[in-house]
Parts: sequence; C-alpha cells; structure tokens
Amino acid sequence: MPVSESVETRVEAVQGSLERILDQIEPLNPGARSVVMEALADISESVNDLRFENEGLAASKSITAEELARQKLIFRNLYDAVVVSDLEGRIIDWNRGAEKMFGYTREEALGQTPSFLQTEHEPAGLTQAIVSNVRLKGQWTGEINYEHKNGTEGTCQSIVAPMFNDLNERVAAVGVYRDVTEEKRAVEALMQSEQRYRVVSELSSDFAYVLRIETDGRVNCDWMTDAFGRVTGFNAKEVEWGVGGSSLIRKEDKRKVEQRSRHLLSGAEDVSEFKIITRNGNECWLRDYRRPVFNDSKTRVVYIFGASQDITKRKQAEEELQNRAEFETLITSISTRFISLKFEEIDDEINRALAAIGEFTGVNRSFVFQFSSDQQHLINTHEWCSMGAPSLMKEYQKFPVTDFSWSTGKYKKAEPIIIPRLSDFPKGAGVEKSECLRNKIEALVCISMVCAGKVIGYVGIHSHEERVWPGDLVSLVKIVGEIFANTLERERARREIETLNRELEQRVLIRTAELRESEARLRLITEEVPAILWTVDTKLTITYISGAGLSRLNSESDDLIGHSLSEVLELPGPGDATISAHEQALQGESVNFEFELKGRLFDSHIEPLRDSKGEIVGCVGVCVDKTERRAMETELQHASKMAMLGRMAAGIAHEIGNPLASISARLQRLKRKREPEFIDDTIELLTSQTDRMTRIVRNVSDLSRIPRVEWAECNVRKVLYETVRVLQLDRRSQAIEINQHCEDVLLMQGSADQLQQVFLNIGLNAFDAMPDGGVLDIAVHETENEILVEFSDTGKGIAPETQLKIFDPFFTTKPFGSGMGLGLWLSQEHVHAHGGNIEADSSDAGGGLFRVRLPRVQHR
Repeated sequence: MPVSESVETRVEAVQGSLERILDQIEPLNPGARSVVMEALADISESVNDLRFENEGLAASKSITAEELARQKLIFRNLYDAVVVSDLEGRIIDWNRGAEKMFGYTREEALGQTPSFLQTEHEPAGLTQAIVSNVRLKGQWTGEINYEHKNGTEGTCQSIVAPMFNDLNERVAAVGVYRDVTEEKRAVEALMQSEQRYRVVSELSSDFAYVLRIETDGRVNCDWMTDAFGRVTGFNAKEVEWGVGGSSLIRKEDKRKVEQRSRHLLSGAEDVSEFKIITRNGNECWLRDYRRPVFNDSKTRVVYIFGASQDITKRKQAEEELQNRAEFETLITSISTRFISLKFEEIDDEINRALAAIGEFTGVNRSFVFQFSSDQQHLINTHEWCSMGAPSLMKEYQKFPVTDFSWSTGKYKKAEPIIIPRLSDFPKGAGVEKSECLRNKIEALVCISMVCAGKVIGYVGIHSHEERVWPGDLVSLVKIVGEIFANTLERERARREIETLNRELEQRVLIRTAELRESEARLRLITEEVPAILWTVDTKLTITYISGAGLSRLNSESDDLIGHSLSEVLELPGPGDATISAHEQALQGESVNFEFELKGRLFDSHIEPLRDSKGEIVGCVGVCVDKTERRAMETELQHASKMAMLGRMAAGIAHEIGNPLASISARLQRLKRKREPEFIDDTIELLTSQTDRMTRIVRNVSDLSRIPRVEWAECNVRKVLYETVRVLQLDRRSQAIEINQHCEDVLLMQGSADQLQQVFLNIGLNAFDAMPDGGVLDIAVHETENEILVEFSDTGKGIAPETQLKIFDPFFTTKPFGSGMGLGLWLSQEHVHAHGGNIEADSSDAGGGLFRVRLPRVQHR
C-alpha cells in the first residue's frame, strides 16, 4: 500500500476514534468538561489539519515525517494530562500534561499501570476495574486521588474511553485527567465556613435580618438568621412585619418603637430596647440595631438591615440590682426606725413597716400573729391591707393552734412556709388550704418570729394571685420578722418587769405582814408547842432559850441564860455528841441529832449563827420533844406489819386463785368429756398448775417483798402458748378471738412462772374489758437487747386518770367483790424483778394496750 494511502487511513481512524470518545463522554462538572472538550477539540483540529495536508499530498501519494512529528507535538503539549494504555492496563503513552500533574517523566511511566499513582485511600484493584469497565461498557468517569512524585496528594477528574482501529476493534484506552485539587479545597473551605456560620448562628442569642419595604408600604422579611426561632419560638413567616417592628412587640412598647421608626425612614440609624412576647408566653428583652438602605435615586428607604440582641438576662440583672438597692434601703429604713422606738410607738411602727413591705412586694396583705402566753392560741395583732383587700384581723383575734396543726408545727420548728399556689399545700395541710380558699388567698409566705430561741409568733404576706416568691422577698420577710421579734420581746419584757415590780411591792407588803404573823406564830409555837429554841455564843454559853418544852423539864428560861450548855443539858463534858454537834455548827455545818434529857427524847437541829457581815458568832438550835411520837411510831410499825401480813396473804390468795380457777374449769369440763386424750391433757395441766401453787407457797419467805426465785433460761413463746391455753379454759373465751403473733423462739433469763402470771393477769383483765366479746391481739417484737410483748384488746379502753394508778395495790375498777386490785400490782412487781417495765395505754382502736418490756440479759 502506498504511504499516502496508509497515512490517510490512520488519520481517518484517529478522527473516528476521537469522535466516538466525544459521543461517549458522560456529562461532567461544567468546568472539567469544558477543559476536556477543548483538549479533544485541539486533537480533532490537529487531526483535520493532518487530513487536509494528507489530501494535499494525496496526489503525490506521500507524507513527510515532519507532519507526523507535528501531530505528536500537539498531543505531547496538551495542558491536561493524557495517558494512553493498552487493554491490559499498561501505559503506552504519556504527555507533558501528565508529567506536570504527576511529576513522573514519560520514560518513568511507560510500561507501568496507573495504580502506581494511587494513594493508600483508593481501593485496591481500581486500575483493573477501570480497564474492565472500558473494555466492556465503553468508558469510565470519576474522581481519583493520586500521589505526586514528591509525596503530596491531589484529586483529579478523569475520563477514560476506548480507542478503535480500522476494523472498529478496541485497541487501547485513552484517559484525560484534570487536576481539581484546589477546587476541592476551595469547596471544602466554603463548606467549613458555611458550617461555622451555621454553628455560630445556632449558638448565638443574637439574630440578624433584612426587611424589604414595598412601594405600597408593605414590609416583607427577605432574610433571617436561625437564632430568631430559638429566641422567639417563631419562624419569620409566622410573624407580621412592619416599619415599626413585628407583631411580637408588646402593646406597651409599640408606640415607642413606631415613633423611633420615623427617624429610621428619614435616613437615621436607630437603636432601641423593647420587650417581645415569645411563643411560650414569656417576655423577652431585645436591643435592636437598624440601618436604612435607600434606592438608587435616594428617594425612599427600600431595605432595613437589622440586628437584635437578647438582653433579657442583662435586664433581669439590672432589675435585681435595683430591687436589691430598694430592698437594702427598705431594711435600713425599718431597722433605723426601730432602734430608738418608744414603747408606746411600737404598734404604729409595726403597722407602718407592714405597709412598706406590702407595697414593696405588691401583695394584698401583710400581717403579724403572736402566740398567747400559754402557747395554745394565736392572735392577729397587726395587719396591713392593699386597696380593696378585706381585713381579716377581727376574724383571727384568738383561735386555737390545734385547729391548724400543720402550720403550727412548722412555726414552732421555725420552718418557713412558702406557698406559690394553692395546689402546693401538702396533704396534711387541708385545714390551712380550705381557709385560704375561703379567703381567696392563692399564695403566701409565713416566717416564724424567734427571739432567744423561743418562737413568739410569725410574720407573713399573702396574695390573691399565684406568685413565684423570689429568695430576696423571703429574706425581707425573715429580716423584718427578726426586727419585730426583738421589739415585741423587748416590750413583753418591759411589761413583765413592770408587772414584777408591782408584784414585788405587793409581795413586800404581804411578806411584811407574813413576818409579823410569823413572829406571832413563832411566839405561839415556842410557847405552846413542846419545843425548845436556844442560841449560844462561841463558848457554848446560852444567850437565849425559850419554849414550852422547858416546862416538861421543870425549868424556866430566865434561870438558864448565861449558863453553859453542858450545865443546862446535864452533859458529861467534852466529847459528848451534843457538844460535838454545836462545835460542828461553829465550823459552818448544819447538824441533826437526838438526845435524852430527864427521861425525855428530843429531835434537834443546829445551825451556825452569823452576824451582818456573815461571820459565825454562835449557834442557834431547836429541839422538839418526840417521846410520845416515838411511842406512837412503835405502835404504827406493829400495825404496818400486820397490814403487810394481810396484804401478802391477799397477794398469795390472788396468786393461787388463778391456778385454782384453771383447775376448777378443767375439772368441770372433765365431768362432761372423758376421752383418754383429753384426760391426759387435763392431768398434765392440773399437775403443772398444782406445782405452780406449790412453788408460790414455798417461795413466801419474806413479808416485805415479792418472793424471790432462781432465774433460768425460759422461752417467751412457750410461756405465751401455755398462757393462751389457760385463757381458753375461761368460759368467756368463746366470745373472744385470741390472735397470737410469736413465731420465733425467744429465749431469756427469768422465771417462767412469774412471766406466765403476768401474761395471765393482763389477759384476764382484757376479758373483763370485753364482756360482750371482742378481739385480743398478743404481739411480740424483739431487738438485740429487749423483748416487747404487747396485749391489745377491743374493749372500752383505759381512761387517762386510771392509767396513773392502775398498778397501785388494791386499786380496781371492777364492781365490789369482783376483785381486790392486786393482779396488776403483782404483775408490775414481777416485771420489775426481771429488770423490765410494764406500761398501760389506750390502743389506736380505742381499747386497752399493755406493753411488757423484758431485757434478754438480767442484771441481778
């Protein structure tokens, strides 16, 4: 084939391949696609030029090597990287654009696969996937991350398409690569900037906006930052906009904002502060900065650029500072007025202070209540009411504290009562809640007035509307309460002093009269009562002596003055007990002693006698003749022993009476019931009760105390079980339900017989209290050191006056002849002998309740 014909064929093949590549390129990023299109257009133009030149040479059927070199030069100098690979993926050509983009020379790249350019972030086998895609589908487009020869990384957009021969067979793949690294970085930077803006907008409490003013005066919001929704709860489309602001502005502030807007339309910038109402109904303070933007002809304002700051917290802080200043001024004013207050001005000044508190806090009523002297009543002593609020002072002049037990308990513990709304009253404050509801009180604060640790009343405020009571307001009430408490307590102390002074004067008068009467009485006593009164000096010489007792000694007082004590009392001398007693008195001691004189027995008392300076100058003594009284005491002791003997006999009878009653009841049942098992059980019971009576009789060893027995380990559960068995023998037990709650074995040191007698006495008393039947509950509770046994019945209960003497011997509430009143006395003695205690009370159900406390370890 001639050379010219061969060149023509190849030119047509290249041009056909380029056209097919252009047809198969999928849409790319506009910038990248334009670059690729320009590169391919240059190649196509070069190919056409080559074709035209070839046609010019067709006549001569030849082509020069110079033209082929020119075509190759065009390929080599394309700006974008062009890489030609065979269908196995090996690089067979590499232009200067590729050398510049990737850093490798043509010679270094030939024979390698493009995978040597990939970064570690690209998946393995990407080159094979691209080649396979070109071989089967025709082309591949996408982004590839590459690594430059110098180690830097970049990103390029790629188009890889097949090349065909004259037979329309794929013979190679051509790839065009455009570096988009800087573009990617710019896009990422833009996205980061946009994200930072969004985060700042979301976190900021300030928002910006642009308002567009139409020719007809309507205002539209063109743009609004996200913070607007977070501050107000609305989006811009939900709000009506105007030159004077939005529909969110409070009515009170709209007039002010509209007036300032007139300056805005004249071209002046505006800064204003106002409140808006948010979606949740709260008020929010805004500081609004607005700037007008005129049209090109400067004839009217077409835009308003604005920025608003949420200054709610700052405003609240300013209000708190202002309130704090007013609060401190009010406290200072009230405190100053109370410093030098006259007593007659106290009530008026307290009322003025209540008025100042009420006006400062904006409540309907402020008041003071004081406890009565017996702490049983509360009295409304001072009050201030706002305009239109009714006075309640007359209604609460004196009401029992028991009517308001919940609040009274709070006051006496000095705990504040803070109620923002009626529903905040606890369950136990039903009476207080009803009283507030009756008087249309929705919220209140009450603070106890305490002086020297004593609660004397309380000061309070209340409102007819629900209120959130801030801490400063509560502190104000507390401080004023302390001022009131000190003032009222000072006034009370003054009144008490005046009263005490009057009482003291009265007592002095009474005491003077009493002294005169006492002197006359003493004179009468010394003359009539068989006593002797005397004084001696430091040498025990009688300086004064008188009394009716002298007549029994056949002596006269005038004959004894000036004589020594030993001579008058016929004492043997030093060392005698009477002389020693007087000597002790001279040392400052008080001495009691007995002495006999002329067959009479005297009780004596000696005291030191002091002068006005407190120095001992002698002794004063008194003695009473007790000869006849001693004889009477001897007779009384004998009578007491006889009474004790009778008392002990009655006690023994009572102790034995219960076992005998059990034996009698069982014998009566034995007459009717003769089963062997019942007989055996009866014999066992009779034997135990007989042994018990034997032990009772054997242990009677002393008339002055309860029989003492040897302690041993006993089981309280078993004792209770046997006690219940005995109780069930009583005919009254048929109408009484006995519940015993003692499942564990409870061991202690003691006497099982005495414990059974205690439990049986309590149980029988419970039967007596339930003549028509009922329930007897026996419960046992234990701790590490104690066993508590409780007997609770559903009877008529125990009256308070009965509880005081229920354990006294011979005391009984039963009809005459039904009992001697020794059962509970003996039970108490038994429990005390065990180191325990027994108590009587009324149960919650209204019946009787006995508690027996027994220690596990006995200290004997």
